Amino acid sequence: MRRRITLCLVFILFVLTSCQSTSDQANSKSKNEMTDQSDEQSSSQESYKLSYKGQTFHIIYLDQAVLEFANLVKEDSSLDREKIYNEKVIHTFQELASQNEVKIGTGYLDYFSSRTNIGKLKENAIKVSEQKENINEAVKKAIHKSVNRLSGGDKTLFIKPLNPDEYDAIYKMEGVAGVAFSEDAILLEIDPSYKEDMLTYTVAHEYLHTVEREKGNGEKYSVLDLIVGEGKADAFAHMVYPEKQVPWAKPLSEPSQKKAFDQLRSYIYSYDYHVYAAFVNGNPQKGIPQWASYKLGGKITQSYLDKHPDESVDEWVKHKGREFLQGSAYRDLLH
Repeated sequence: MRRRITLCLVFILFVLTSCQSTSDQANSKSKNEMTDQSDEQSSSQESYKLSYKGQTFHIIYLDQAVLEFANLVKEDSSLDREKIYNEKVIHTFQELASQNEVKIGTGYLDYFSSRTNIGKLKENAIKVSEQKENINEAVKKAIHKSVNRLSGGDKTLFIKPLNPDEYDAIYKMEGVAGVAFSEDAILLEIDPSYKEDMLTYTVAHEYLHTVEREKGNGEKYSVLDLIVGEGKADAFAHMVYPEKQVPWAKPLSEPSQKKAFDQLRSYIYSYDYHVYAAFVNGNPQKGIPQWASYKLGGKITQSYLDKHPDESVDEWVKHKGREFLQGSAYRDLLH
């Protein structure tokens, strides 16, 4: 999940050189082989298909839609920026999601904004377009490693240039932000300064979220479920990339951790997304630090996994937050 969140319910990546292959050719491949396919999409957005171990990943870039918006506004500053953005970027995204029959929910608007430095946004869109080969190779590797650990259904991944005013994502998160909208839709936002190891880690993290949603059968998620969900996604990403250290998972001091857990105790059974947002963004008045959701979720998840070393990822990904808490060293939070 993106490490900056607004109040919308979202729960919270691929490919390679483009080559054309027919469905007959794809069917003749072994299920363990990859096939790449360039695909024509709305508004000339570049897309690819990746098949691996029976799963299909559809990767769609939104850089051209962003570039069209930036060019129009830059050429004529009197234009209604928000209207043009809706037409060129948001509508394109919606249309592509509909064409590919993927669920994106209603919270996606918080990840699309026309309010940014237009000149820098244009520059970023051009640079991301030039980096596609490297981005695709990184995503391809991450998909290999993630699917080898945990199988799931087909996924559609949208890749969009990151707005240049997303400072946390650029400077704290090494140029990558991600969010899983549903069990089959992921959005990756990438700055030209992105670090490859952060991109591959983020792919694994968001992939786990999508599979967790598959296993959840559309159930409603509590504050505890969402917090533990972030711990599960990081635990999985660390299994895939054990060498990668991410800033949102850095441990809290003992006093800060105690205050944050005390707050969580009060909201174990809550479904209030405002409450969950405070654990993501932080609430100094209540003693909740930024990214507490990841830090507390990580503690609970790791404690559970330490106590249940024989459980496979396919088993524990299905567990709700309460099951993780009951099986961990933090079960006293239940009351």
